[in-house]
Amino acid sequence: MALDLNKRSEASAPLATAVVDGNWTTIESAINTGILLKQVAELACSAPAVDLAIATAVAFWYAERAGTILAVSAGVRVVPTGSVATVDINKNGTTIISTKITIDATENTSLTAATAAVISVTTFAAGDRFTVDIDGVGSTNTGQELLTKIFYEYSS
Repeated sequence: MALDLNKRSEASAPLATAVVDGNWTTIESAINTGILLKQVAELACSAPAVDLAIATAVAFWYAERAGTILAVSAGVRVVPTGSVATVDINKNGTTIISTKITIDATENTSLTAATAAVISVTTFAAGDRFTVDIDGVGSTNTGQELLTKIFYEYSS
């Protein structure tokens, strides 16, 4: 069974679609039938062209089904300078990360961070609420346009 999420050349195809074995199907249908389980929640955590500031619950996401968190990451359009930017993710108000996500000074993403994030809580239930906190910003330039990602897999 082939799955292609990037093939959207037909103008008539709905936005939330996937190609499964050459046929268009909705993402919801692919999830419900167990074809598509691994996903990513992309959370915009700041307004465009606005400096980052320390704040809680700057973005949120509700899980539609039970599942497992596979990875987390964050990135910025304008890099922080002077110090790292630090991001935390909470499930129902409690952190899920024992070593928080960091974006090193002069870097655009946590993928190259000197210290990798460590996820301490990986499971979630349908209806769990995830929020993102900005716990630290660059000291010279705070950084701008933070995007945080939660990679997860629904339980089958």
